[in-house]
Amino acid sequence: MCRVIGCNPDTPFADFEFIVQNRPIRVHRFIVMKQCAYFKEIMSEGGKWYNRSQARFREDGKVTYQSFLSLIVFLYTDHLQIEIEQSNLDSLLYILDKIRMHSLRQAVINKIKLAKEKNIRQLILRPGKSSNHLKSLFLKLFRLCIARPLSAHPDFVLKYCDISIPCHRVILWSRAQFFKNLLAGPFEEKFIVLKNDLAGLDEEDELFLMPELELAGIKVPRRFRQDVFRGFVQYIYCGSTAFDHVATSLSNQNDDIFICDQADFWFHLLSFADLYLIEGLKLHCFRKLSQFTCLRNMWKMLSLGIQFQSARLIDAVVDVIRFDVRRVYVSSEFDLIQRNPENLPLFESFKQVLQEEHELVYEYMVQMYTERCKSSNNRMNC
Repeated sequence: MCRVIGCNPDTPFADFEFIVQNRPIRVHRFIVMKQCAYFKEIMSEGGKWYNRSQARFREDGKVTYQSFLSLIVFLYTDHLQIEIEQSNLDSLLYILDKIRMHSLRQAVINKIKLAKEKNIRQLILRPGKSSNHLKSLFLKLFRLCIARPLSAHPDFVLKYCDISIPCHRVILWSRAQFFKNLLAGPFEEKFIVLKNDLAGLDEEDELFLMPELELAGIKVPRRFRQDVFRGFVQYIYCGSTAFDHVATSLSNQNDDIFICDQADFWFHLLSFADLYLIEGLKLHCFRKLSQFTCLRNMWKMLSLGIQFQSARLIDAVVDVIRFDVRRVYVSSEFDLIQRNPENLPLFESFKQVLQEEHELVYEYMVQMYTERCKSSNNRMNC
């Protein structure tokens, strides 16, 4: 995401601009406020930059463009990189002192000493991985959007049915191609009033008009709507959902109701991922669906596996069959599936997959099927 900041005049959805040595650095207010207590203080209500969209630094040489840009990139990525040049280093240390980032300043001083001893021309400070840093930052922002929306400084609202989630356009734009295409051009948007507390509106609450986009085209049962929609938006923000930790265990691995309930959640989330072209989320859903495949839902999983050509889901179904072929053939679900002529292509596709990739399981299924037909009084059902 750091590619969208800096002196690029097309920085998407930037809402604040620093002018350093007559050169602009465009940023997103919600990120610099979240990452730096000093910026939060002066940009929040009552601060001197609260109603401003631009801040210009004096041209006295104390703040250089390169040092300040390095700081902004650090706030976005947790990586600090700057040329070993005395004016830049002095400027960086001066800035860090002024904005009260004392621990980072000390780390830079230690790194400078080490760099000079080894005659290194570039100072690089990497406390952590930038991908993990952004995921952690965006997860905190998402949770803040849910619990205390205005504190996260959103600039957009996504809506599904009666559920609204305040968001940040630049995060949607940078992490999902569908929203990048949508937000890059004109689209019909509505404006809603956003309050700071979803539980109620107090007299002191400030009202904000914010653009809203309503997502449609997917039917999700009411009991799943909130969890599925939140999971969809959270995945866009940080690549995970609040339900990733739920898995089958020794206590529930034989509980088909629990397993099917979890599978239904991921099935509906897959519908969102497929419609809005979130490929990473689709793969994530396939992984989770394969964990929640059981005798009761195996034919649904098989249909999905063939529809999306997901080897993971098909293998999960084969594992269910391999575990207990006999139970598959005496199950009521098998009878219902088998008697429906519309399921013939599904059976043919599955037989082909078994024959080509799981020959032993296929032969055993044929044997079981033959035995069942022989013992059946009604040959037509075979």
